[in-house]
Amino acid sequence: MLLRSFIDSLSKQISWKRPYFVSNAQTTGYSTDRSLPPKPKRCKNPWVFYFMENISKAKADNPGTSSPKLFQLLSAKWQSLGEEAQKKYLKLAEADKNRYMEEIQVYRANLTPEKASAIAEEKARAKLQKEQITEKKKLKALGLPKKPPNAYILFSSDFMKRKFSQVEEGGKFAVKNQASAVGEAWSKLSANEKAKWEELAAVKAKEAKKKVEEWESDMAAKGFLEIVDNKKT
Repeated sequence: MLLRSFIDSLSKQISWKRPYFVSNAQTTGYSTDRSLPPKPKRCKNPWVFYFMENISKAKADNPGTSSPKLFQLLSAKWQSLGEEAQKKYLKLAEADKNRYMEEIQVYRANLTPEKASAIAEEKARAKLQKEQITEKKKLKALGLPKKPPNAYILFSSDFMKRKFSQVEEGGKFAVKNQASAVGEAWSKLSANEKAKWEELAAVKAKEAKKKVEEWESDMAAKGFLEIVDNKKT
């Protein structure tokens, strides 16, 4: 995410949109459903062609350099290119644009109403998912208390602490098998033993509810009533 943000800002510096190669299904609108026809690859801009041609050499010439630094390096070189040197990449971009326009016309001409409807529905789902993720991040940034752990999560946490404590004391415990180990241990608990964790979970839930109510009151006092209302819906 940090690298993507960096590329966004870098692309703005050189007056081009974010390169296609850092996009994903949600940002491009490309279908992730294998039953739907693949959409033609979007055309690349001159900067992307320049980047693709020079990134390998930049890595070889600057071993150990981070990706953001390589982007900065190539960006500076791109901006220092004269108009004559940039013509090569402008021609590549123009040819790729023509390729895309031809392919997208064929794609749309062969797209049945059923497939078009399915793609529209998938785009709508992807948009909704993205909005939900954004909303969750917003609530987290505003300090919304975390959801309380259930009985199984509480037991799992305690189980792992005890097992890793045994490892430190010379015991053996395969980390890669922790999920199955926790599940097996939980299944062997008696009803009374599980009740202990259910009671603890109920206490945690009550504490969490109080924290959320306090958070909502704080948000309302600060004038964020809309955020509180949206969270409840």
